Amino acid sequence: MAVSSVALVSVPYEQQRPGERFLAPQGVRGDLAGRGRSPATQRAYLGDIEQFVAWAQKRDFAQPGAISKRQLREYLAFMTDRGDARTSIVRRRASLRSYFSWLVERGYLGESPAARLSAPRPSSPLPKIVVREQLESLLDEDWGTDEWATLDRRSARSFTVPDFA
Repeated sequence: MAVSSVALVSVPYEQQRPGERFLAPQGVRGDLAGRGRSPATQRAYLGDIEQFVAWAQKRDFAQPGAISKRQLREYLAFMTDRGDARTSIVRRRASLRSYFSWLVERGYLGESPAARLSAPRPSSPLPKIVVREQLESLLDEDWGTDEWATLDRRSARSFTVPDFA
């Protein structure tokens, strides 16, 4: 995704017209670079901020101060309803937290509405359950002549599968 010039406006924040107050100042890129973010991460974060700004402006939010945690949750819900991947939503939340933190650090906002914003956790597969046959197969394997392996095998044999249930 290409980042348009909207996210890279270098006009001082105070000099922007009210409808432009949402534009991500050029300083956001410098701040991301200063925090050691890779160029790819910088592009992704700036693109995420640009998408959020477009979403907010369509809903008549003219500046960052008009955004509350509720609007940020609505934005996360919008992305979820749209079918965006959880990992993308988590990254976009991080982008918004970074953006609003930057605004607070520069004195443009008193507090960040994204400070405690939660997002869906990336899904992780559940561990596979070991079935009795797999456990017995493992115990029947030749463990070699290593004395610790032999001791472990003897210890494991003293338990039965129902003991683990």
